[in-house]
Amino acid sequence: MTREEAQTAWEKIVDIGFSDYQKLTREQRVWFNIEPLTTDGLWDHYMNSGADKNADTIEDLEYLNFFLHCKSTKKV
Repeated sequence: MTREEAQTAWEKIVDIGFSDYQKLTREQRVWFNIEPLTTDGLWDHYMNSGADKNADTIEDLEYLNFFLHCKSTKKV
């Protein structure tokens, strides 16, 4: 996948995520919830709308086997 293709896919996921979150596939949801953590960090996650889906984000981190990050997210 090229960067351009990835950007197009990401924009589609963001559109779905903000308009009808429940319609995201598992893989799309993981990308939707985790990408902001990787670009903006945990602090930004809690200061903006990321924490609205915190339980899903933790589940998605566990799905990716990022257990250390799950512990950090749960502590905050």
